[in-house]
Amino acid sequence: MQDVFGILSIISVLVFIIGMVNPKLFTDKKTGKVADRKTLAIGSIALFVISVAFYAYFDESLLPPNKISVNKEEYGERWPLVADKATLHCELPDIAYIEIGGLAYALNGGALRAGFTRGDGIRSNSENVSMADFIERAMKICLDKRKEL
Repeated sequence: MQDVFGILSIISVLVFIIGMVNPKLFTDKKTGKVADRKTLAIGSIALFVISVAFYAYFDESLLPPNKISVNKEEYGERWPLVADKATLHCELPDIAYIEIGGLAYALNGGALRAGFTRGDGIRSNSENVSMADFIERAMKICLDKRKEL
């Protein structure tokens, strides 16, 4: 999507430059009327501004993250999983889940209702270690998504 807006930006700049140098290239074939420089300038600048605005809007780096990577190193003794790393996700309205080795497991009731598998087999044997931080961090993704709407 961003490539399209980049191309639109380039086209608008080219139209501006060509229109200023040789406006006869922009002649209406039916009427034979040559576009005036002012109209070409306004049109190409408007197209450029719109394409830059859409580019910024669709730039994924400006949006909140759709996932959070976590690992055993980060949590140390508080790490609740058998695997050494995982990815936290949340889909609106409240579907929090964790991905381990390409498989997704529910972190909350919303994910269970959506059909995600319970994550009983992914937990380490340590019962005193909680998954609450994972749930909280995943739900923050949904909260950030709601703010964007």
